[in-house]
Amino acid sequence: PEGTSEWIPVRAAFRYVTQRPWNRIPISTRTLILNPIIACLAGGRNKLLAAKAYDLMNSKLASEGVNLRLKVPETVRDVSKIEVPLWVKSFG
Repeated sequence: PEGTSEWIPVRAAFRYVTQRPWNRIPISTRTLILNPIIACLAGGRNKLLAAKAYDLMNSKLASEGVNLRLKVPETVRDVSKIEVPLWVKSFG
């Protein structure tokens, strides 16, 4: 669970890396890591749409009692131009 140091077994994961440093993909893992181009739905202008799709999919899975959840990057929504510097500063 998030915020704990408990390890949770994962069968496979998608990792989208298209540019250097390639070392973002570990050489040796206990988990199968897939890096296909098609796996990335959340790049660039499509990130907001993908975030909404991920939320809908997670809601559907939860309502069906499926023990699976898509873990995705945080997406900040509905940010005005004047708020952008505040968000950038809050991310460090």
